[in-house]
Amino acid sequence: MSVSDITRESFAKTIVTFTEQRMEERKSNIKKLSFTSFFVMMLILSLVSVMYLGYFDFNHDSFTLLVESHTKSIFFSVMVSVGCLGVLVFKPRSVNKSLYISIPVVIIFFIFSFIIRGKLIFLGLMSTIIIAAGVGIIASATLLLFIYSLNSTERLVSSIFMVSAFVIYFMFDRALSLINPYLGSFVLPLLIMCALYLTLFLVDPYDVTELEVREEKLTLVPLMALVVMVAIYIIFTAIFTGIKVPTDLVKPFWQNVYFYIGVFLGLVVVVFLHFFNRHAIFFAWIIWTFFTTISYQLGISALLYENISFLYYLMYIAIGFANIVGAFTSIMMVGKLFEDKTHDRALKVVAIILGIFLLISRVVVLHVRKLNVENLFTVMQFVALFMSLGVVSFIIYAFFQWRRRPAAKIEPVKPAEPESIYVNPYNVLTPKETKVFELLLMGLTLRQIAGELKMKYDTVNFHYKNIYKKLDVNSKIELILRYGQKL
Repeated sequence: MSVSDITRESFAKTIVTFTEQRMEERKSNIKKLSFTSFFVMMLILSLVSVMYLGYFDFNHDSFTLLVESHTKSIFFSVMVSVGCLGVLVFKPRSVNKSLYISIPVVIIFFIFSFIIRGKLIFLGLMSTIIIAAGVGIIASATLLLFIYSLNSTERLVSSIFMVSAFVIYFMFDRALSLINPYLGSFVLPLLIMCALYLTLFLVDPYDVTELEVREEKLTLVPLMALVVMVAIYIIFTAIFTGIKVPTDLVKPFWQNVYFYIGVFLGLVVVVFLHFFNRHAIFFAWIIWTFFTTISYQLGISALLYENISFLYYLMYIAIGFANIVGAFTSIMMVGKLFEDKTHDRALKVVAIILGIFLLISRVVVLHVRKLNVENLFTVMQFVALFMSLGVVSFIIYAFFQWRRRPAAKIEPVKPAEPESIYVNPYNVLTPKETKVFELLLMGLTLRQIAGELKMKYDTVNFHYKNIYKKLDVNSKIELILRYGQKL
């Protein structure tokens, strides 16, 4: 195989890897959501409630030796570090054990932090660090369950729930805070954590403890595309977070309101894309680059026109829109890359790299806050423009190579050519294997196929291995490339 053929196949696999299910498959699968997907949504809701707290508003007065940004940085650094460590060391069978321990620890020290608020500086800081570590374990367990246990449709629904939770929680938090400041910062997240712990006892133990990790070869180009795009998103989001417009021009309350208007609009767009376009991930990244560039352009325009507040509000709408489109697409990319193949070693490497970028992002936030807003907008406008050109060029080139790939044909096996690559599956597979084969081409996971055909998981796994052996394929992507219909 020539270098050009290898390149073409690599980019073709990139397109196939991140291609979504067909609409009719979405409608069929969305009616069969498992309880595990509900549990993952509860985990996501718990993480959302913690992200609103960061350094715990009710406990801020106890940290008189630390400025606010340093306290947030300590919490964020511990949470990310422990989360990455959890992905590295946790085995699938130990995911539920980690949750049985970490959730009560977070609840206990959360209550303890509330009791000692403003009184004991050292104990308050240590309590916050322990909570951050517990939240990091919950985050790593959420990621592992998201990848190992959910099918594509369940991941889509969970991602939609995550974005919706940000908007809804913001409204609830603000409404409750009007009644009592501790209702939003203490009571609500505590109730969510307690509900999460009770839900853990209702989850099917098989889904949580018997997660199968299959070691299959990953193509380098899709893996690099994932790491580069998510890393770029993390850094750009950190820069957005660090932007501080003078409060006399944009009130913090209205800044949040317009930001979440953008989040809501972004949610509508990504839901529409993922339900009605098979290449939603690629179009979403193009939309993200466009609105990222527009955000800085609006900031520059506001400065040029003597700090018009209206343009700043439009900027925050664009930032909210871009942030949520990027976050949603990053999560879906991770799920699509590792689904069904779940290359354990590659997942750990990706977790380390992205964890490092998350830690760097906190440094970026602190640095950006010290910069002149006018200089920041000017520089980032050009950076965002070049980034947009690079991302769009990569996607166009990948689609071009994908279109030029040789068309996959299913040909009968000829006696004179027993080693032909394209084996007719209907000649070599048993009736049950044929049913599993057809569902694999539809994008279903083994666990979902077991439910569809009313078979035991082990039986489906047995047929799955026989199919790969008889058709001489090494991965689901190769199976789709060789035997799937033209996407």
